Amino acid sequence: MKKLTLAAVAALALSTGVSAHETHDKEFVFKGDSAFASFCRAVTQDNVRLIHNSFKNKIGVVALSQKDVYRKLLDSQNLSCNGKGLVEFSKEYNAEEVLAYLETAAAKL
Repeated sequence: MKKLTLAAVAALALSTGVSAHETHDKEFVFKGDSAFASFCRAVTQDNVRLIHNSFKNKIGVVALSQKDVYRKLLDSQNLSCNGKGLVEFSKEYNAEEVLAYLETAAAKL
């Protein structure tokens, strides 16, 4: 993987957008704030445990309550993978288990 320059890292750290691009060898490259890369990774792996823990780890960082963390991070304006919100990105990658988890979480908001 290419290393990001310090200037690029500083510029990208101001944004919570994360991008996952599939390459020919099925590796994913994350661009953006790496603190949020686990959300996109969870979708690409259809890993409910990882997405649950990703949300849980942002309590007190993004918002003070679990409900507010979900509300903020399910908004595609605040967190995106390849320019899409988590739900849309999950549909694109056929991450059925993660999609069901996200839809259940969104219904509780």
